[in-house]
Amino acid sequence: MHLVSTQMLPQEIIEEIIDCLLEEKSALQACSLTSRAFLPRTRTHLFFRLVFRKSDRLPSAFLSLFGANENVALAVKHVVVAGLSVFRRDAWPDIETEALAQAFEGFTALQQLSLVSSIIPSYIVDVLCNIAPRIHILTLNVVTFELQPDAYRFLRCLVSLQELRLSRMTVVGRHELEVTPPPFSNKALERLIYPRILHITLPVSGDRGIVALTMGDATPLGLAGLETLTITLSASTIFREVLLGLLDRAMSLRRLVIGPAITSSHIAFGNDSDEDRPPRLNTVREISVRVSRVAQQQNLLKWLARGLEQPSALQQMHLTLFIDVSRHDTVASWAGHGDAAMWEGFDRVLCAVKTLRTFHIRLEGRTWHQLTQPVLHRMKAFLEEHLHGLRTSGVLHFEIYDGAEE
Repeated sequence: MHLVSTQMLPQEIIEEIIDCLLEEKSALQACSLTSRAFLPRTRTHLFFRLVFRKSDRLPSAFLSLFGANENVALAVKHVVVAGLSVFRRDAWPDIETEALAQAFEGFTALQQLSLVSSIIPSYIVDVLCNIAPRIHILTLNVVTFELQPDAYRFLRCLVSLQELRLSRMTVVGRHELEVTPPPFSNKALERLIYPRILHITLPVSGDRGIVALTMGDATPLGLAGLETLTITLSASTIFREVLLGLLDRAMSLRRLVIGPAITSSHIAFGNDSDEDRPPRLNTVREISVRVSRVAQQQNLLKWLARGLEQPSALQQMHLTLFIDVSRHDTVASWAGHGDAAMWEGFDRVLCAVKTLRTFHIRLEGRTWHQLTQPVLHRMKAFLEEHLHGLRTSGVLHFEIYDGAEE
């Protein structure tokens, strides 16, 4: 059989073939040894994401293997630093700090940085500040800064930041207040970083690093240009206050996503009162909400409806309701509210919004439970009848998806 030489294939075709192997690391490694024509593209995928961790992936080891190869350094776009207490002096000696700084200096195409399960002292912050201006996407997940000025100093260096992901950020160099900070005031107007996308997982009680960053007057986080806000929670005590503060500052917000964290089964959202301050939603064009309990869905939607009673630009709404029929309190709550009363909060949203054009409802449940399909089918049938008039009230596209059909 006659084999076609790679020299007979255009480089664009070779690159498309290699791109199809993006998730196949072993295949990419084999391709890199096949031909010189394959090497540049395979290197781009193999070294796109680089992980440093104290157990077996140290910066000094990377430099010893690839330090002299500029092409490898140029391929690195995303660096992950992970490992519990990875930056403690006893686990991260000075030689590794110097190697980390040298490696980062060579990653001139670096765009994304993820710090995971790490304690970050001042001497590491100095290294991070040097690369911060290149970073477009930053993830802080279970990260502890030794001093609050260090955290803010690093963040102020992120002048090119477009997307920020925050989950469990703490500061040990100051006392963490157990009370919710007051809403944001306009005293401090100067903001040095303006991400377009912000993902926040609200902390457990007592973990106030994220709350201080998002609501404090001295925060370096500016939200004037924020377009997308995703807020999930592992605790509920500060949800409303933080969301109000964020919405007040996000003057250009277009998309809002609300949902529970993976480890949380529901959003604990208290009863809405007319005395409670409504959220600022007049610029939002798309809202996605995921909840799992009938009462919480009602309370949250009623609260959002109060914000949408103002002149609204909302055009799309996505509601995902997870019905866990294996929980007695869920079934009892649904039965107690009844079909029509269950959607009272939803009706208030529809009455408040005159610009809505697309609405999606997704009903989900545990497919293994014998009651799931009957319950979801009944809810879907009720909604289709109850909301039929939407098509004559301005909504152009309406869809109800029954997750039990999968």
